Amino acid sequence: MKTNFGMLSSPFSWDFEKLARTGFLPGKSRAQAVLLRLKQAPAIDGDVNDPAWADAPWIDVPEVSLGKTQAATRMRLGYDDKNIYVAFECDEPLMEDTVLKEYGHDGAVYNTECVEMFLAPDGVGQKRVQLCLAPTKEGRWEGRYGYIDDPLNPLSLSGSADISWNPQYRTAYRVDREAKKWTMGIAFPFEQLGITAPAEGTRWRGNFGRERHMEYWGPKYPDQNEWSLWSPNLQGAAFPDPAAFGDIYFGSIPPAGQK
Repeated sequence: MKTNFGMLSSPFSWDFEKLARTGFLPGKSRAQAVLLRLKQAPAIDGDVNDPAWADAPWIDVPEVSLGKTQAATRMRLGYDDKNIYVAFECDEPLMEDTVLKEYGHDGAVYNTECVEMFLAPDGVGQKRVQLCLAPTKEGRWEGRYGYIDDPLNPLSLSGSADISWNPQYRTAYRVDREAKKWTMGIAFPFEQLGITAPAEGTRWRGNFGRERHMEYWGPKYPDQNEWSLWSPNLQGAAFPDPAAFGDIYFGSIPPAGQK
């Protein structure tokens, strides 16, 4: 629905039964998750069932505004003294029609099948980083927001991502057409954020998402897409909006009243 304020889409995809069941309220709620301190580092080879993940629970990544989805997405989160680890598992019931396009490094990766990760170590979201990763050989995009202090810099004025930031990290994917799913593993070093591993109970803000672009597969799926986001954005449906970011705790959630 187009309005004088732009595009209003979220309310018309809400799953009201799920909203009532979960108690998730627009503008009032955000997701919480714990990154498990892993006993050993998982192999970054696209295997999301590596034994290192054995104690890490699966976390659902629902439709961006808690509507219904055709393809389920879930993830596992962990860390150690060097890295944050994420394992995505993306079901694809239409795998026989899925088209994976190669956009290359810092290309329009967000126009093909991909997963996204947003991290805000400041615990607010004013300074945050974004990764967009496709299950293709070179399909990755990285950007930073809020890290440019010069108020006259065009990126600072516009709020756009600084894609000159090229962190060093590891990823691996697998596309299993028979099982109708694809996976993505990520190992992202803390040093690429200029920090060391956070203390137990530290809270960051962040989000994790998936983009499913059926409209680019061909004329069989005109104007059909599906977006999934761990901490849903019920008001705008945009992924990068820090207002929708959830709380990410390292190791455990501190008792109420403690930071």
